[in-house]
Parts: sequence; C-alpha cells; structure tokens
Amino acid sequence: MLPIQFLKYWVGGKSAICANSETCPVRLKYGIDPATRYAANVILRGVYDLKTDAEIQTEGLGEIHKWEFPPAVTKPIISWKRARKQEPGGDNGCDWRIEVTGKEKLTRYSPTPLDITPFTEDEKKKIESDAYDLERLHKPVPEAEIESKLFDNKPSASAPVASKTATNNKAAFSSDAPPF
Repeated sequence: MLPIQFLKYWVGGKSAICANSETCPVRLKYGIDPATRYAANVILRGVYDLKTDAEIQTEGLGEIHKWEFPPAVTKPIISWKRARKQEPGGDNGCDWRIEVTGKEKLTRYSPTPLDITPFTEDEKKKIESDAYDLERLHKPVPEAEIESKLFDNKPSASAPVASKTATNNKAAFSSDAPPF
C-alpha cells in the first residue's frame, strides 16, 4: 500500500489540508502554495543513533504509528515498488532505514531499503485492528473555512485525536525510522 498524498499549509504555527490548490482561497489570495505531504501506517521496528548505530528508542516498537512525511521519503519507496513489482507494505515488502539529518526547513531524509521482511502473524493482526484511518485523519478543510483556520488570531483548536480504526488498508509500511 502506498501512503496517502495530501496538500498541507503551515502558517504561523497552524496547519490545514486543502483539497485543491488550484481553487484554494489561501493560494489565490496570499500566493502561498501548500506542501505535498504523505501519511502512512508504519510498524516501528527500531530507532537508531546515526553515529553509533545503537538503538535509542524502545517505546512503541512493534506498534502501528501514523507518520507524515515529505516526498523525499516517498520517492525511493515508490521506485522500489516499481522495480520490484511488490507492495512496500505488503507480504513481500521490506524494512526501510530512514536517516534524518538537519532541522526544520534544512531537514534531509535518506531512505534505504533493507531486507525483505514479511509481517509476522501478530503484526498482521495489528494491521487489521489498529491501522489508522488515514483518509479521515487527513480530510481537507472546506474552502470556505480554510482561510480563517490559518489566519484568524484565535488560538488554534486542538488537532483531532488520531484514533485507530480498522480500514480497508490491510498493509502498513515497515520502517526503522523515527517519526517525522
């Protein structure tokens, strides 16, 4: 399964997802282009220090996490899928090591495919029962509301709770990368 793709604005610490950048009032009025982003269900298999390769996080290992990331992460995964003719998050998918360096706008991602790693029976059960409903969680803000969501001076409302809901997506990405 490929991650879902969406368009997202960030303005003054607030964010909003738009349905169509060509007709979005924020882009038309302010000249701000939304960023292309992706979201996927991943199974965290490890988090390692880049310098020492020592495992630095054990909390949440083996659990499903919802990650959002830029095209720099997705492009190599899509290339792997096309070359292998396999789903990256399917039965013959592989783990990915994603090196993250830099901060904020200077953050760089280097995805590297690792060994083919089929899901265990326990992981398959978690995928069936615990996968996040990515479409619901990344639903676009209606065009009539997006400008006020990003530009009003009121404190932003809390983000929707990322509840886990079984979906039609029966596979998830496997990765040993930290959330980004």
